[in-house]
Amino acid sequence: HNSNDIKLDITKKCLSKISMMQIASQKLLIGFSNAMFSVSFVPGEIIIKQGEIVNKLYLFKSGIIKLFVDRIETEIINCDDGVGMGEIELLIDQPRKSAVVAVTYVEGWVIERDDLLTSIAHQKELQKELIHVCKTVYPEHHKDVRKLIYGMRLKPKLSPKVTTNKYLNADSDSDNNINNNTNNDNI
Repeated sequence: HNSNDIKLDITKKCLSKISMMQIASQKLLIGFSNAMFSVSFVPGEIIIKQGEIVNKLYLFKSGIIKLFVDRIETEIINCDDGVGMGEIELLIDQPRKSAVVAVTYVEGWVIERDDLLTSIAHQKELQKELIHVCKTVYPEHHKDVRKLIYGMRLKPKLSPKVTTNKYLNADSDSDNNINNNTNNDNI
């Protein structure tokens, strides 16, 4: 058993609660698992604020959480069987529909969008699979996810309509920024 497999064994119960992960390959599950890091929350701690845009998927493995919508308690959830929250928000900027507060000590994992994209950055087959899985589960968000995943592979191209001085000045500024970044890398 290598460390990927062990981490996947531990996180699989929670990942299996995520609809996209129920149809994902072992390789994509490992990609998700590798991007995860442990988190814990103390009783009374606000885990998610309603209306906030956070590109994170939360996987809770133990503890009790309360959900609130417009400050009204809507649900109490025991996380011991694994609970996932923020599946689509991981990939799409969308305000959270409810607030989540820890009732007891809560443990689990978080996957952040950037970490997930980094985890699959050089694996085109996993990128394609994630797009396919998303298209199956969230067809209405498929194009946005596709843009997100393919966007990380495409470098911005200069517009062919660069003619006015305003744009020329903007170009020279970006050249300066590139040089500054190069200098900072050497420090």
